[in-house]
Amino acid sequence: MDYGINLGYVTKKLSAQKAIEMIAKAGFKALDYTPPVKEHNWHDSMTETLECAQKNGLYIAQTHGPFNRYGSYGNNHLEAIDRAYRATVELGAKYMVVHGDEYPANMPFDAEIALKHNHDLYLPYVKQAEKDGVKIAFETVFEDGKPIRRFCSKSDELKALIESFNSPSAVCCWDFGHAYAEFGDKHVEELKKLIQYVECTHVHDNHGADYHEMPFMGNTDWDSCVKIMKEAGYNGVFCLEYVYGNMPEFVMEKYLKLSVEVCDYMWNQ
Repeated sequence: MDYGINLGYVTKKLSAQKAIEMIAKAGFKALDYTPPVKEHNWHDSMTETLECAQKNGLYIAQTHGPFNRYGSYGNNHLEAIDRAYRATVELGAKYMVVHGDEYPANMPFDAEIALKHNHDLYLPYVKQAEKDGVKIAFETVFEDGKPIRRFCSKSDELKALIESFNSPSAVCCWDFGHAYAEFGDKHVEELKKLIQYVECTHVHDNHGADYHEMPFMGNTDWDSCVKIMKEAGYNGVFCLEYVYGNMPEFVMEKYLKLSVEVCDYMWNQ
């Protein structure tokens, strides 16, 4: 089992090179990487990151595609997805993780409309992924308090979207923290509903809100979740996804090493 972490968390205070060196030294093997698709020189930056990762014995396991629920990309959303997909292929990543929660502007929520909208949006990428040997991984999301309900915050919706493509290149990224934030104590049962499609992960914890904490710092039932993953034959990366905090270098080094130890305990106990 390889453990991974999202590079963007470690580069809050450190250069990409220093962050990658520290991640490798801590014992990680893989990276979750968000291509800087908004930047003018995004491709050069991405290439430099890949070369540095390879030099330090790391590989890019998965990318995170841009999502526009909060208006971050506006009219440039499709171009951003195009760039992120291109990056996924060129980086040698196996998965582009996306949110299946996009919705047409100024329309009352309707689950059928949401399903069709997200299916139509991502169908070209799923079809291209079949040719390129990569996969589009639809992520577990949660209701975030916005006026418009969030499609795919329910497991049945996420499953329906994945199955709508009828393709081995449409899979699930199970986000453990999002699952607990949405389902609470029922998160284990919800994982069972999607486990046949789970091929990559976002690993973090919380007490009911999306705080992206280290496993065992919240209420996630890790013993039951790992048991389900093992029984299903999961052989992907166990990939941490931290977000909050801004640790100095000295603390970050220790935090990363502890994170690997926590993953190792969780998976091998």
